[in-house]
Amino acid sequence: MKSLILKDYRAYRLFYILILVISFLYSYLNIRFGSVDGIIGFLVILLPALSGVILFAGDEAIYYYLTALPNSRKSIVLSKYISTYLFTSVILLVTIVIIYALSFNYPNAKSDLNELLTLRGFLFALIPITLIVSFCYPLLFRFGLKIGVKITMGVFAVLYGLGIVVLERVIKMTIVIQRGGIFYSIMKFLDYYEETHSTTIYYLVLGLLLVMLMISVFLSVHWYQKKDIA
Repeated sequence: MKSLILKDYRAYRLFYILILVISFLYSYLNIRFGSVDGIIGFLVILLPALSGVILFAGDEAIYYYLTALPNSRKSIVLSKYISTYLFTSVILLVTIVIIYALSFNYPNAKSDLNELLTLRGFLFALIPITLIVSFCYPLLFRFGLKIGVKITMGVFAVLYGLGIVVLERVIKMTIVIQRGGIFYSIMKFLDYYEETHSTTIYYLVLGLLLVMLMISVFLSVHWYQKKDIA
């Protein structure tokens, strides 16, 4: 499995570098426009979601050759999940470094960093990639990039993107928000929620995400082992 993960690193090294360049460029453009509000939302939600699908799609053409090598299909599936979360962890770490550097000059960045380093901040970073992986990977391992799967994933991506926009607007209709950005909006909504509810919900959400991921891995392994790749 280690060799498969290293394969992903070597095969997508330039893509990793491009994503990191986009991260710093987007952050710079935000600073030029005098705001850090949208940095965390973009880096933690959109970039991992994009990379999660690309890391799979780029390998579809060589799955036949991978299965011919001394690697079990289960290892192939698990390595793809691990590679995706490892890359997501790198993006999260880069985001923390960027926000930390900005925190010396921007008070909003400092408060965002403090929020990101909490359990609910961790969940904010974990939920997007887990939803993408849990929904898309079983379909991709079962059917590949067929037309139906492309349409399904396209619809999911559109609904997912619209859902984020709608969620931010609903939050702004519920409570007074002084800044923009989905991250700040959700953190403030959670402050509002915690005033009358227990923080136990965070542990329940974390448990739900783990269950979703386990089901996703099980389905991916099960369907890929039965798939005829010849």
